[in-house]
Amino acid sequence: MPLNGVHDEAFRGMRDRETGGVVIVKGEECAYMFPHEIEGSEKAKNTLSQLLSDNSATSVIYVLEERDSNLHLLAYPVNDVKKSTVPPTFLEEEEV
Repeated sequence: MPLNGVHDEAFRGMRDRETGGVVIVKGEECAYMFPHEIEGSEKAKNTLSQLLSDNSATSVIYVLEERDSNLHLLAYPVNDVKKSTVPPTFLEEEEV
C-alpha cells in the first residue's frame, strides 16, 4: 500500500472516528482501528492501548504493518505528514 494511502486512511479515521486509533496495513489493504477491535494477542492490544493513550499520541500517526509474518509498528509525526501529503482543502476542513 502506498504511504499516502495509509496517511489518508489515518486522517479519515481521526476525522470520522476520533483519535486513539492506529492504521492496520495488510498487503494492499488498510483500515483505521482501535486496539480493542484488533484480533490477536491481548498483551499486544494492551501495549498498543497504553501507547495510544499517551498524551503525545495525538501528534503521531501510528501504523501497524504485517510484513514477512511479523508486525512492524511505524510512527509518523502528524505535522510533518500534513505538510507533505495532505491537500490544503483537507487541512482547512480539519481546522473548522
